[in-house]
Amino acid sequence: MCLYLFKIPKTTNRNTLWPKTKPGKEMPLNTNQLKQILEKMGLEEGYKILTEREKQIICSYYLEGYKDEEIAVFYGVTQQVINRLRRKGIAKLKKI
Repeated sequence: MCLYLFKIPKTTNRNTLWPKTKPGKEMPLNTNQLKQILEKMGLEEGYKILTEREKQIICSYYLEGYKDEEIAVFYGVTQQVINRLRRKGIAKLKKI
């Protein structure tokens, strides 16, 4: 037996719940803002060690206000992958 935490009404198209973008399409972000913030905090070397995807995910989440689920749709991966990459990037910054 399968239990559901929530039910989507049958009349609702599942594709309308998320932004209509193709999986893997890059989100239009300006990572320069993240770079400026990290430089002000004295973490400019932290910006260099982050991967491009980590930079974009951190910008999407903290600066643009997207949720992990929304970011996952843009990259065509699961919410768990986005959460892990975001936490990994933040952990890199904390080590500096």
